[in-house]
Amino acid sequence: MRLPGRRRTALLVAVAAFVYLAAYLLRVAVWQPLPLAGDLPRDGYARACGVLHVHTTHSDGGGTIDDVVQTAQRTGLDFVAVTDHNNLDGKPREGYHGDLLLLVGVEVSTTSGYVLGLGIPDPAFRFSGDVRDALDDIRQLGGTAFAAHPTSSREEFAWRGWELAGDWGHELLNLDCQ
Repeated sequence: MRLPGRRRTALLVAVAAFVYLAAYLLRVAVWQPLPLAGDLPRDGYARACGVLHVHTTHSDGGGTIDDVVQTAQRTGLDFVAVTDHNNLDGKPREGYHGDLLLLVGVEVSTTSGYVLGLGIPDPAFRFSGDVRDALDDIRQLGGTAFAAHPTSSREEFAWRGWELAGDWGHELLNLDCQ
């Protein structure tokens, strides 16, 4: 039985989409971090493998802190930083979980994009949303600030505070936005 042209084309497109999706899911399922190669640096610093920007169900993530910890342990990470939106609700869980160091920071929604704040205590105030205030608050709380997903193609995620003075950095790679 031969299908009409339009139906045959639609079937081929559906089969191609299914094959692509299956290949993508297989790639995700078997993903492993790349091994380090080459001589160890002789600069006196220790190296640690980790992720600095993960969300949980405390904001818009898909898993709990326990899920994040278990996944990070399975993939052989040394540390993982949970940076939920505008809260540090996971702070009581911060610390070592076996060999994995769990850090809890925050991703502050600001007028110029999103700012990660790491190394801070849970403040007694809410972040105002003003980018200068957020950078100043993180600094005064003893933390380090980073622009999150600064080169995102999604306008609402992209960093718009490049001209701001101060000691802040930015993510080089964010797989959620690349």
